[in-house]
Amino acid sequence: VLAPWDKPIPLTRSWCLFEIMSSFNASHVAFEIRMPTYQQVAFVKGLREDPDSALSALMGVKTEESEAFSEDDRSNIFGAVEASIGFHQLNSLV
Repeated sequence: VLAPWDKPIPLTRSWCLFEIMSSFNASHVAFEIRMPTYQQVAFVKGLREDPDSALSALMGVKTEESEAFSEDDRSNIFGAVEASIGFHQLNSLV
């Protein structure tokens, strides 16, 4: 669930990004993005009024700057990303 649409919290969380990466790497897994209705309305409004800003808000994912409650989790997730597709590729996919 992407909320708020212009600064989606899940895209700043290491575990969420790891789960997204895992869905891309798995066979027969559908990756879907959901937004609360009020966020969908705001997103469409943002696209209409300032499409460049709206798109750049969603394209600025930096997995290497993501956070986790546990530093050990963060370190392990970063290691898994680096051993798999790497930060650049994950950021591009997301």
